[in-house]
Amino acid sequence: RFFRFCRWLIAYLRPALGWWVLLCCVMLAWWPGETAHQNEWLDIGRRGPTVEPLGPLSVLLVWLILGWRRNSTRVGWRSPRAVALWLLFLAVGAISVSQAVTGWLPGPWRLFQAMWNENWAGLFNQMQLDLSSLFVRLSRWQQGVWAGGAIQDDAIFVFFTGIMVWLVGGLVAWLARRYERGFLAALPALWLVGVASMYGTVGRTPIIMTLILATALHLLLDQHARTLRWQRTGLDYNPAIFVDQAIYVLAASALIFSLAGLMPNLMVRPVADRYYRLYAPINTQVEALGERLFPDLKATSRFRTGALATGLPNNFLLSGGPELSLTEVMRVRTDEPIIDYDPIDFYEIPAPPGHYIRGGILSSY
Repeated sequence: RFFRFCRWLIAYLRPALGWWVLLCCVMLAWWPGETAHQNEWLDIGRRGPTVEPLGPLSVLLVWLILGWRRNSTRVGWRSPRAVALWLLFLAVGAISVSQAVTGWLPGPWRLFQAMWNENWAGLFNQMQLDLSSLFVRLSRWQQGVWAGGAIQDDAIFVFFTGIMVWLVGGLVAWLARRYERGFLAALPALWLVGVASMYGTVGRTPIIMTLILATALHLLLDQHARTLRWQRTGLDYNPAIFVDQAIYVLAASALIFSLAGLMPNLMVRPVADRYYRLYAPINTQVEALGERLFPDLKATSRFRTGALATGLPNNFLLSGGPELSLTEVMRVRTDEPIIDYDPIDFYEIPAPPGHYIRGGILSSY
């Protein structure tokens, strides 16, 4: 009876377009936050787990707004209902993002303590203090930006990251419900993951996983559209045809994504250089804007041509040849007494000529 009840509950709560489509949209909205977390930008590692759920929550909210089990009646963009739903989405997003950054909403334990101690005023004051601190940080950050360079604040970076993740999640869900095209619905998530991969140090896993989810979503939505078309025309069809199509698509996708994950980066150097030079002015403006908004952001750019800096380390590595490990770079002797060290045959080895390092180490050669 328990399993029959579970089957009935799953069928009764089945969302529009099915559970698998909803799951693909949730995972697509989850990967942008995960990519930002893997890049280890600033100290986002401490706050990253609070940013990742924003995308899935946005997907679920849009699914509820548009009708959980079936599409609600479409209304015009300028109708009062559409405006109210849009404002509801933004309001819930603002509360969710601010909660992810500051944690101003109390949890069950804080509510229990306030009820046990009858200190509701203290609880409300703490909520107001936590929320006002975010606005103070935003105000100081804005003043720094207008002054030519903001003071680095990790909370502000996480705040804007959460806004992007929330909007992308909602857009993924809306495109999936409105147009029922998988690649079109996955395009916002692909774009955000691609940008994070371009300016971060993360590998190929996020973009490959996002492409796999986009392919699966497109396959599911395409089968759903064809099933509806066959039902409208009264054609007799076999639902197992989806299995055949899935086998072919998954086999081809597995081959393509395996090659993408294992193959080295191949390029034609003249074409790549021309491409980098073409986009160099745009990339320079983007990097300048990023340094102005978040000066201490540890971001990299794959648009750079990869010119090597000068100096002893690079010259030594490039001109070392096959006997690199046998080449002597420098000899340095510290001011520590020789009696502190007692390796085998140490006293038989003559002390190399060098310079004493007192009070510090060399930071540049």
